[in-house]
Amino acid sequence: MSRHKKSYPIIAICLIAIVAFGWVYRDDLEHYARLSLSTAKRWVRHQQTKDIKDYNGIDVSSHQKHINWRVVAANENIEFVYVKITEGTTYQDRLGQQNIRNARKHGLNVGAYHFLTTKSSAKTQFENFKQHYVKEANLIPMLDVEERGKFSDKEWVALAKEVADMMEQEFGVKPIIYTTLALYNGTLYPTFKDYTIYIGCYGTKPPSFCDNKSKYLWQYADTNFIEGIQKPVDQTRFVGLTIDDLLLKNK
Repeated sequence: MSRHKKSYPIIAICLIAIVAFGWVYRDDLEHYARLSLSTAKRWVRHQQTKDIKDYNGIDVSSHQKHINWRVVAANENIEFVYVKITEGTTYQDRLGQQNIRNARKHGLNVGAYHFLTTKSSAKTQFENFKQHYVKEANLIPMLDVEERGKFSDKEWVALAKEVADMMEQEFGVKPIIYTTLALYNGTLYPTFKDYTIYIGCYGTKPPSFCDNKSKYLWQYADTNFIEGIQKPVDQTRFVGLTIDDLLLKNK
């Protein structure tokens, strides 16, 4: 009995040390917990979608590193590629223009996209996209609308719509709108109901739109690999659409 009683202070000290460590490093522990959860979710998504082969296109940025477009172009699934070229007002993807030119050189249908931010005006963001747009691109441009910062719903939708309007005026067609299902259903509808939507909704269950869309682009996977690309790549399929719906008519 006495031996066990002597161990109580040691246990108490250990518990206090553990609690103190957790408090001091709570931010770091929370960060790594989020990373672990994110990794687990990506693994689940990969297991769900890794064997699905009926995709129609991909989207890429410098995150995918240098791409072997000759190998990618030989993939019979890929009917289109969207390439990031700009973000906000000052950022240009370091491989964006190169990716578009090389993909087109190997016969792929390619579109350029801009990643919208809330850190600058619609006009300066559009000018960034326009200035770095690659004329070889032959698909309708795309606006990536998912980062909203601290904007209210009204402010965020107004910003996105202003950029979309300028893109439409420049190219003579409404841009494709990339977003997530939650953001479309909860915020972007009904302002963008008449746009072609490129929806991020991962897994095998089709997206359920609040307006019952029957025509859209479904990005169902973001963790799979294809030959010619070093990193995992987003995979997308047509739903009720064909490549003709994405082609710029003046090309």
